[in-house]
Amino acid sequence: HQAERLVQGTAFDSFVRSRGPDAAGNFTRVWQHLQQAIRLDGTNSDYWMELGVVCAEIGRWADAVECLHRALHFNPLNADARYNFAKALVKTGKRLEAVQTLLAFLWL
Repeated sequence: HQAERLVQGTAFDSFVRSRGPDAAGNFTRVWQHLQQAIRLDGTNSDYWMELGVVCAEIGRWADAVECLHRALHFNPLNADARYNFAKALVKTGKRLEAVQTLLAFLWL
């Protein structure tokens, strides 16, 4: 219980809650937890990537592109973010940019 108290209220705590049983299937709750995590640590690539994936899952592709772009800004080597970014670009009609994004990853 001491470890739980140490992370309570942190960005990591919010991130974990976004993946917990109380948030499962509830995009509003997941969104809120991820927004809180980003408010507390806005430079964490994984938090931005997860938010981008949530946006994609509910069809908010333009928002997904923005979040995933931020994830890559903070960690260009985040392969999951790069893949999801390319997918979101395709969904927004930017196929050439998606291909360029994936090809650029090969040169990193």
